[in-house]
Parts: sequence; structure tokens; C-alpha cells
Amino acid sequence: MLNDNFLTLILFSLLVAIFFATFYRANFKSGLKSFLKTFLYMVAGSLIFAYFMFWTGK
Repeated sequence: MLNDNFLTLILFSLLVAIFFATFYRANFKSGLKSFLKTFLYMVAGSLIFAYFMFWTGK
């Protein structure tokens, strides 16, 4: 199993973004745009959430 949490986050975000981009696209350009938005929002949102958990924890 993967020991690096960041690598696991990137891999999971990549797989989910590919899944949604292939099923919710009208053409290649909209699929690519959907992939990039989903991937970036998942990675950024997870890192922001982890940052808050780190600084608010005891």
C-alpha cells in the first residue's frame, strides 16, 4: 500500500477526475476542462482542510 499520504491524495483525485471527465463531457475540450477543475478542486480542498485540521488540533 502507499505510505505517502500526498501521493495517495494525488492518485485518488486523478482517478475521480478521470471518471467524471469521461462521463460528463460533450466534447474533448469540455472533458479536459472538467478533469482539470475536478482534480484541482479536490487537491486544493483536501490540502486546505488538512491545514485547518493541523492548526486547530491539539
